[in-house]
Amino acid sequence: MEGIEKAAIAGAPKLYILGGGEIYTQALSLADRLILTEIHTIIKDGDTYFPEIDLEKWREMSRESHSKDAENPYDYSFVTWERR
Repeated sequence: MEGIEKAAIAGAPKLYILGGGEIYTQALSLADRLILTEIHTIIKDGDTYFPEIDLEKWREMSRESHSKDAENPYDYSFVTWERR
């Protein structure tokens, strides 16, 4: 995580973190905005999850919901969170 921390401290305009689960966990404390895709289904054999968001520290800023279609088998939402 050292490279991400250095870039964040140096004032990089934007950094994007694209998982796995442990990488999400390590980077969460550095984030000021989360742009997440919520898939509205239960994946029984899923092995990677985003860490739980502490709602005391984050507020939902926007949500764009979509219904399943020919290209997407599940309903989903794009959600933006900002650190309080």
